[in-house]
Amino acid sequence: TTETLVEIRTALKEAGEEPSARLLWNLAHVYAQLGVEAAELSPYDSKKKAEFRRAAVTKLKAALERVPETERPAFWRQYVVPDALLNPIRKTFGFRELESKYGNDPTEI
Repeated sequence: TTETLVEIRTALKEAGEEPSARLLWNLAHVYAQLGVEAAELSPYDSKKKAEFRRAAVTKLKAALERVPETERPAFWRQYVVPDALLNPIRKTFGFRELESKYGNDPTEI
């Protein structure tokens, strides 16, 4: 876990002030998986699990904010919907907020 966190910091540092939406999306699923790993290592450490899940949602939100507003529903469909690595955060309040905002494309009604 520590090594993964160092790699995340390195990736963000190398990306500069404006990390891409795809990098942030990738980091979101890494954090989601770290939450699973933390729960498996110490089932009683719900604080770590919650921290990683919050970080995953935060990165996912940041990724969406990097995408032009009109393209966010398409980004959601293309990257978020099929991404099984995000499954651990799908039932969180933060994820559901993003899903309600970007998961329904008004042009498809």
